[in-house]
Amino acid sequence: KELNEMALKWNVHRIRKSRNSICCYGRPITMFEAPEEFNTTNFIHIIQENELQLCKNELINLTNVTCGPTISELCSIILAEKVICIPDESYSIIDVYIMLRNKLKDMLE
Repeated sequence: KELNEMALKWNVHRIRKSRNSICCYGRPITMFEAPEEFNTTNFIHIIQENELQLCKNELINLTNVTCGPTISELCSIILAEKVICIPDESYSIIDVYIMLRNKLKDMLE
């Protein structure tokens, strides 16, 4: 709900003309819906439902693990040794990432 409200506010706000800018000005929703009014190309690319489903199927088996199995296992061991759970809060996750990164770097030296 909050994201939709923010998107609506963004889409209807007015971008001011800047004297030193070559950028368009106006309301984002108008620029999106009528790009020809702003001397630009309509870059919308219509896709078929089967193309969208094909992309979704490619993503089904992905996990949140973005490293190799060895690094993932090492990180799990480090977290278990330090009794650290993966936090839900983004800044805390960054702290855990930095700690893991430093620990792995120390192990490699």
